[in-house]
Order: sequence, then C-alpha cells, then structure tokens
Amino acid sequence: MKTYPSTHNPNRVVLNSRTRLSVPVNFIVMLKGHVNYTTFILGDGSERMVAHTLKYFEAFLQTHGFQRIDRSSLVNPQFIQSYHQSRALVTMKNGMILKVSRRRKAILSSEVAIMD
Repeated sequence: MKTYPSTHNPNRVVLNSRTRLSVPVNFIVMLKGHVNYTTFILGDGSERMVAHTLKYFEAFLQTHGFQRIDRSSLVNPQFIQSYHQSRALVTMKNGMILKVSRRRKAILSSEVAIMD
C-alpha cells in the first residue's frame, strides 16, 4: 500500500510533485474521495483534484488532527463550525453540511464540541 511520503516541510502537503504544487495543512478544509481520485477543498473555496486515493493522505493528515467522518470524507476540525450529534451532521465554516456515518459518531463526538 502506497502512503504519503514524508516531506521536507511537515506542515505542507504536496499535491503535484512535477510542478511542486503544495498547500499548507492548515489551509485544507476537507478532502473528498472519488474512487482513485481525491479532491482537496481549500480555505479560499478552490478545489484541487489529485490522482491518489484518500487513504494515501489519511495517515499523514491524521497526525495533524484531521478526522474521517465517512467513507469518502476527511475533514479538518479547525474548519468545523458545529456538530449535531442527534442528526449526525457536521456544519463546516464554509457552509457545507456533511453527514457523519453511524460508526464515526462516537469518535467525532469526543473530538469536537457537540450541539443538539
């Protein structure tokens, strides 16, 4: 299994090694997985798609506090506005509303502030 290699700067994620395109970890709002591609949603609203699976980035980003909320989403807790445990919904600061899988509810509720 390929995993994200360690970089010279542990606070940046390299999106394209050829063009050396990288973004700061704290600028990433969330990652959405689509089969063999991952879409990075950034703080300025832009999106970047890379040809790696979500699992490729998961171990590296979890060391920075990112949480997996369902099969295809990895979110940055710094951008979570609220978490409604009874409805299993996460509201992001950019206005996105995401569903939390039932097996991830307990993990997420211990990490972020709960609203009901």
